[in-house]
Amino acid sequence: MKLLFSIFFLCAGFNLNASLSNTIEKIKVRSEALQSDALVILHQNKALIVHQSDECIGIDSMEMTKPLVAMAIAFLLDEGRISCLETPVHHFYPRWNYEPYKSITLRHLLSNTSGLDPLCNCLIEENHAIAILSSPQLFQPGTRFFKNPNAMQLLIDIVKIASGKELGDYLYGKLFDPLNIENVFWRTGGTIDSLPQFQMSAWDLAKIGMLIVNEGQLNCKQIISKRRLDELLFPSQDFNPFFGMQWWLEFYDIAVWWDDSLLQEYAQHGISEPLVEKLKALQGRVVHFSGQVYGNHIVKLRGSDLKNFFDEGKLMAQLINETYVKGIPLARFKTGKLKMASAHGRGGQHLIIMPQQGLVAVRQRQVEQKGCSPYFDFDDLPDLLEEISKEYEYIFD
Repeated sequence: MKLLFSIFFLCAGFNLNASLSNTIEKIKVRSEALQSDALVILHQNKALIVHQSDECIGIDSMEMTKPLVAMAIAFLLDEGRISCLETPVHHFYPRWNYEPYKSITLRHLLSNTSGLDPLCNCLIEENHAIAILSSPQLFQPGTRFFKNPNAMQLLIDIVKIASGKELGDYLYGKLFDPLNIENVFWRTGGTIDSLPQFQMSAWDLAKIGMLIVNEGQLNCKQIISKRRLDELLFPSQDFNPFFGMQWWLEFYDIAVWWDDSLLQEYAQHGISEPLVEKLKALQGRVVHFSGQVYGNHIVKLRGSDLKNFFDEGKLMAQLINETYVKGIPLARFKTGKLKMASAHGRGGQHLIIMPQQGLVAVRQRQVEQKGCSPYFDFDDLPDLLEEISKEYEYIFD
C-alpha cells in the first residue's frame, strides 16, 4: 500500500520558505524510499509531517522501550517509592545481598555498568529474574561500560516490585493517560534477543518527545520533574559521553582530552598503537567536537577540531569500538548544552528529540513484515532535522 503523507504548515504569521519546504520534501522522499510505515515530525507542538499507513496503529518499539523503563524509574524516584539511584539492587532482591552482587545499584543498571554477563541467555528462562540474579559477574560494578539486556529486564521487574504494578500498567497511570495515549500495548514474553516492549503509534511516541521538549510539563502541569529528566539526559558514566540513562545523547560541544594515565591504560590494554600515537600527538591538550554517536554503529563528527584529526570520523569509530571492547574510557570529557536525545531500535525505529529547537521526530517500520533491517537505516534523519532547525532560526531572525 502506498503510504499517505499529510504535511501541515502550521506556523502562524508567515509562509515556509523554499529551503525549508525542500528539506521537508527530502525527508518525505527518504522516508518512502526506506519503506517507512510511519513518520511524525513536530515543531513546538505543531505537526510538520504526519505520515502513517492507515493500517498501522501500533508498532513494536523494540529497544526504544528502554528509555521508557528509565522514565518509570524516574517516576518512582519522584514518588519516593525508590529513595535514590544509589539504592542497591539487593534492596529489591535480598538474595543478592552478598559480594560481588551487593554493590550493584540502580544507577549501574541504568548506565550499563553493572558488570553482569550480557551474553547470559536469561530471557528464555521461565523465571528470568532468578536466572539473571544467578548470572556471572564479569567485572566490578562501575568499572566498565557494556550494554546489557539482562540489566534492563531487572529494571522492568524492579518497577513492578516498587510500584506493585506491571510496567505497562504503571506507565499508563503516570505517563500514557496524562498524555492522552490510549492505543498502547505492553507485549511481554521476551526471547533471547527481544525484551518485552511497548507497541505504540508514532504519534503517541512523539507526544512523549514533546513532553521532554516542554521539560516535563503538559498544560502547565508537571508530569515528570525537570530534575529527573536532567538526570536521564546527562552522561550516566565516565566511559562514554554519548550515553545517558538509556538515552543516546549529542551535545553542542564536548571538551575532550587524553592524559598520560589514560594513554598508558590504552597501551596496557592493547589499543591499536597507531591510535595511541595519534592521540599522543595532541600532547594532552583539550580539544572540542560535536557529532552523533549511536552505539558503535554511527559516528558523525561535525565541524570541529577533531573532524580532520580523526579522518572524518573513521578513526573515531575505531577508537569507540576498541575502547568499548576493552572497557576503557573513550576520553576524559566535559559536555556542554544538550543538543539531541534519541532512542533507536532494530528495524530502523527512531525517536529523536532536539529540546532547544523544539523538534521531535519518530520513524517506525513494521519489522515483522520487512525483516530485521539495520538499526540505523535512516541515519541521516538527525542531519535533516538539523536543517529544519537552522531554517527556523533563519525565519525567526
